[in-house]
Amino acid sequence: MDSPVDKVVYNRRLQGVGATNSDEITEILDNLPIMIPVEKTSLIWNRVAQVQKLDPELIVIHFSAFQSKTVDCQIGSQQNECNARLKYFLRSLQGLKSKVLVYSRTRGFSSDKFKERFLKWLAVADPSFKERFTLFGMQDQNRNPQFGNPDTAMAFKETIVKLLGIDVTGKLPNKGVEPTH
Repeated sequence: MDSPVDKVVYNRRLQGVGATNSDEITEILDNLPIMIPVEKTSLIWNRVAQVQKLDPELIVIHFSAFQSKTVDCQIGSQQNECNARLKYFLRSLQGLKSKVLVYSRTRGFSSDKFKERFLKWLAVADPSFKERFTLFGMQDQNRNPQFGNPDTAMAFKETIVKLLGIDVTGKLPNKGVEPTH
């Protein structure tokens, strides 16, 4: 889930053409045995019920997914509309079993301290949500925080693989179902 607003699209080649970071993410994850529905977001996006109906195993969302051209999202800014939309969306996921990965270029974003602060800001009541919640800091991976950077792409893909429990051969783990021949 991400916004096509130019200033939140990391790859300059994709700015101005309606693309999102999701376009690069789907390329990175292309060889994994998963379905990747993409949601373009905005301040008027209102498809929470549809996402809940999908009941996905993993939701990947940009910290700035609800950012507009005139607003900068900053954690803890209560009057910030994009912050309110992100908070509303993430809190709406509490009843699901979905894992959630939020990514950002914010320095230190994936630290335990930032995660603790982020979860406190969200004020989620469901203790299992905290266990299913992951932050991925693009700046924490290297100095070139783009999905086009091979190191960042690999770290991101490894995080997704770990969260979904996909083995190194790209297959989902056998969950007690015997294959039919």
